[in-house]
Amino acid sequence: MNPYSNTKPYQRWSSAVGDRYFTEIDWTLEKRFEISKVDKTISLGSCFAQHIARSLLQNGYNYLFASESAAQAETRTFSARYGNVYSVRQARQLLERAFGVSDFPLSTESWLSHSGKIIDPFRPNEFPNGFDSDDEMLDERRKHLDNVREIFSSADVIIFTLGLTETWLDIKSGAVLPVAPGVYGGPWPSANYQFTNFSYSDCESDLREFAAIIKRINPRARIILTVSPVSLVATMENQSVAISTCHSKSVLRAVAGEFARLNANAFYFPSYEIITNPAAGGLFYEDNYREVTQAGVATVMQAFYIALNNKLTERKFRSEDAIYRSYRPECDEEVIKTLLDND
Repeated sequence: MNPYSNTKPYQRWSSAVGDRYFTEIDWTLEKRFEISKVDKTISLGSCFAQHIARSLLQNGYNYLFASESAAQAETRTFSARYGNVYSVRQARQLLERAFGVSDFPLSTESWLSHSGKIIDPFRPNEFPNGFDSDDEMLDERRKHLDNVREIFSSADVIIFTLGLTETWLDIKSGAVLPVAPGVYGGPWPSANYQFTNFSYSDCESDLREFAAIIKRINPRARIILTVSPVSLVATMENQSVAISTCHSKSVLRAVAGEFARLNANAFYFPSYEIITNPAAGGLFYEDNYREVTQAGVATVMQAFYIALNNKLTERKFRSEDAIYRSYRPECDEEVIKTLLDND
């Protein structure tokens, strides 16, 4: 006898992973709570989070849209028009702006796009055609923050997909940007912005503050955390992008896991592990080894529904289904790739 003699099959590598086909791996998780189709559910995060939102909609869950997005429910990928929220600091500051903790005024409140239009540095991809004036942009931003307050105050479940630790800051205010200046437009080179790579302690503190705001304004809300398995498209660190990807995902995985371990109203879902585990042999990645295949998305969502309500939904999960075959998430980093390819 030893301490491992009475462990369950899913706790042992041979029976949980080693002796199984990769699509049949046992992802048994500690049960914290369930999501019903009545629960008002919202989401935010990196581009991989869009897959979760679309699946919830397709499977009849009560995915909540703010009024600004309700009329576009067929095309919108998030509960409000915040676009991709890549870093924990970006998510924290979104709520701090919405709920009056801080405004984070930028050195330049608007940018000029490559076509000469006004764009919002906080949401450059949400309005690709830009605005005609700063006043129009700022009015749209105020409406947006009203909608952020609406959905976070009403949600029963908040799903947050952590994406990156590397980001760009406005030096004057410390405001985090979703993409670097110069990608969609804006001044570059510029002394107003700097690159940063958030540490474990940075992300851990930001996640605690993000959750603390939610607890103050909506104490019943439950939080599901997951980590995007999509690699960085480029790194500003002087090292291989593969090394930076491993570092970034490792930090976020550790932060999410520790937060969930310490908070009873939080749950960690292993989308990252499902896609990257060695038994999958890289088969859940496209030929570029970065983007997740539709079969990978389907496998993740199948495990998600089993974990959160102990059963599959009524809808069958098939990699050839149109929802998985046709959808490509809107990813700001793809703009960076296009710019680099054209250099």
